[in-house]
Amino acid sequence: MLRQQTRIGHLEDLLKSEKERMAQKERTVEEMARQRDQMMGEHQDQLGERKAEYENLKRGFDELHYESENLRRTIN
Repeated sequence: MLRQQTRIGHLEDLLKSEKERMAQKERTVEEMARQRDQMMGEHQDQLGERKAEYENLKRGFDELHYESENLRRTIN
């Protein structure tokens, strides 16, 4: 009987330990998901900034191209 109680106690300890490991893994996964979401947000912000920069540069290039074409026509 004592042996069986000892075995049950051991199994309960193993179960408790396993639950603690699983809880730690869940916390780790949640933290990684939070970090991923934060990084995705940062990348989206940077992408938005780069798109705005590209549009500004493209607009400037188009204006210069238009001006260049007008000057070329004037010269000809």
